[in-house]
Amino acid sequence: MAGGATYPSPFEAPEIVERYVTAHGGAAAVAGFFQLASAFPLLVFTATAVHRLRATGASVPGTYIALVGGVLSAGFTILSGLFQWVVSRPVVLSSPDAMHLAHQVSFALGGPAYAASFGLLAAGLSVPVLVMRRGPRWVGWLGLAVAAVGMLSTLTLIVPAFSYLIPLTRFPGFIWLIAMAATLRR
Repeated sequence: MAGGATYPSPFEAPEIVERYVTAHGGAAAVAGFFQLASAFPLLVFTATAVHRLRATGASVPGTYIALVGGVLSAGFTILSGLFQWVVSRPVVLSSPDAMHLAHQVSFALGGPAYAASFGLLAAGLSVPVLVMRRGPRWVGWLGLAVAAVGMLSTLTLIVPAFSYLIPLTRFPGFIWLIAMAATLRR
């Protein structure tokens, strides 16, 4: 939809964001929609995974940590998607300051806030899997690695160079989600 143009980083100059969104507002709106929509399967996974783990007799704090982390990460994803959609609205397009602010908020919610809360979900499910031997150990260790990187990604708010930790949480996190789903299915 954007003709090969990439969505600008929140660390780029406001003029670059303004130029992109002015030219490709529809693409930004669609991306915001899909980001918002992606949060709902995460909520379903969280509820199902916590229920499954508790059904195996795991009545440990980790299940509540996972529930809070999953709900928060989905909530941050919803808010980030909505702010990304706001960036594309005509009233915001006419105000570069409002556009830049909405772009920054969208990133903060969908980046470090999402990654850290996803880390809570991963740790909350992975520790009981490891300690109680409820599945393959590699799934638990991968979850703990994702959790650690997710927590460290909050450093992005202080040092933008740490922003590479966000996709290092998100993409291995997808692999972990699939593996954890298969683990808890048993």
